[in-house]
Amino acid sequence: MKGINSPISAARWLQARELFYFSPAALADWLSLERSQVYRLVARMRAEGLVTEVEKGKYLLLGLEPGRGAAGGASGNTWWLLGAMLISGLGTGIAAPASNNACIELMPERVSTITAIRAMFRQAGGAVSVTAGSLLLHVAGNIASGFVYLYLGISVIMVMMIPALFLMPRSPVVRPKPAKEQGTAGAQSGA
Repeated sequence: MKGINSPISAARWLQARELFYFSPAALADWLSLERSQVYRLVARMRAEGLVTEVEKGKYLLLGLEPGRGAAGGASGNTWWLLGAMLISGLGTGIAAPASNNACIELMPERVSTITAIRAMFRQAGGAVSVTAGSLLLHVAGNIASGFVYLYLGISVIMVMMIPALFLMPRSPVVRPKPAKEQGTAGAQSGA
């Protein structure tokens, strides 16, 4: 295909077709170019920081210009996406260990039940979030903008969960034993 001879023009061609994940062989077929030309083009794109190799022979389009997303500015600055990913990652990293230990310390006699319920909700949450995320990416129209909205949404949810930390009890609630149990315990020790 004529006109696709520079890394930027190749990146724009890929971006216009939302082909953010590709192989040089597929790119050669799409552009009707010889593979040797495409390998040189991909090497130049890689040198300019437009693509990165994510697995052997598979590349991911990173961006078109410094400081701009793969959508060429439609998604805004990539720093928004990185910031949202940082907040959601920190939120998950802080919440996961605390949630693992909180209920177990509060009710040690029900460790197996708590672990099973927590695993069930994690699995259900994972299934629902993958489905909702896929739907959002499909509806967004532009995959780069979709990822920005997705991670911003996750970040907002994480920030909204902060007040829930203050609702957790600090220690187990010790309930006094009923008088009937106390009377039988005293009778056994006196005998």
